[in-house]
Amino acid sequence: MSIKDPTKPAWNLWDDLPPEEEDELIEKLAQNIVKRKMGLMAQLTLETISPISKLGADLGMTLLGPYLEFFGVEKVTALFRRRENLNRLLDRIDELEMEKRKKQKETKKKKKDEKDRQKK
Repeated sequence: MSIKDPTKPAWNLWDDLPPEEEDELIEKLAQNIVKRKMGLMAQLTLETISPISKLGADLGMTLLGPYLEFFGVEKVTALFRRRENLNRLLDRIDELEMEKRKKQKETKKKKKDEKDRQKK
């Protein structure tokens, strides 16, 4: 657990996250998912749970709140309370996956061009 900054207002488990924390957490989650090559699996899972995400988050925070805080996932659970955050996460994962594919294609093309130049 980290030491809390007394100058910042306290965030309570039952509150929604501040918008800047939502943005930061969405970016962090999307980066980690794409980095671990779990984009498709994460998208399928998130699409599947989206209809019950609010219920699951509320239930999880109510019953498991102290345990979630111990494991450090309370903010992720709070993030999923709002369905639009789930959609934003899905969109960001998709964007990062497309950027990754584009970079891979460029790298592949550069390698092919180098091989062609070496043959000549």
